[in-house]
Amino acid sequence: MLVKVLSGFGLLLFVVGVGLGVMTLGGALAASARDATDEKHGIVEGPPLCNWDATLSRRVMAENETQSVLVSATNPFTETCQSTLTLRAPSFDLSPSKDQQTLSVPPGRPGSVGWIVSPRKTGVYEVAVSDDLTTRTLGLSVTNVFGLSAFQSQLLAGLGSILGPMLTAPWWFDKWQQRAKAKPPAKKEAAEKPSATD
Repeated sequence: MLVKVLSGFGLLLFVVGVGLGVMTLGGALAASARDATDEKHGIVEGPPLCNWDATLSRRVMAENETQSVLVSATNPFTETCQSTLTLRAPSFDLSPSKDQQTLSVPPGRPGSVGWIVSPRKTGVYEVAVSDDLTTRTLGLSVTNVFGLSAFQSQLLAGLGSILGPMLTAPWWFDKWQQRAKAKPPAKKEAAEKPSATD
């Protein structure tokens, strides 16, 4: 009886794990499909613009989570570079609440600024970071998986995919033993063939 209960639980855990894994992967792919970079060419007065890139810590997040949008910059110039960065994320609450920050980086040094975003509802969205010439758009999928955070659902997906089959192993072993016992012994061939009569 215990073997059947464990195997049933293992099968359920495996199905839930695979389902959560597929949902997470689908959300990440849908978010990545919205990535884009738009660069314009022009002349900007004042200090040169910094070379920067925007990243998200995760592509899939739960409705009740927050995460950071981090902008990392480098300065290849011999003078301080400066970029006024704007974050457009209409379906999110921002911290700091200002959607614009100024980034100044001394020569040969790295720099960064960031925002904490909190979603208002589930869906697949775009957040865009831009300066005077460049706009980088990043896709972000917001989901609600049984009230779990994105990390918890990914952890459960991994555990379910590994532990599920392991818990069904005793059931498979029991079935194999029953089959081996039920199999009739192999028949021995007669040592002599019956002789044919004329």
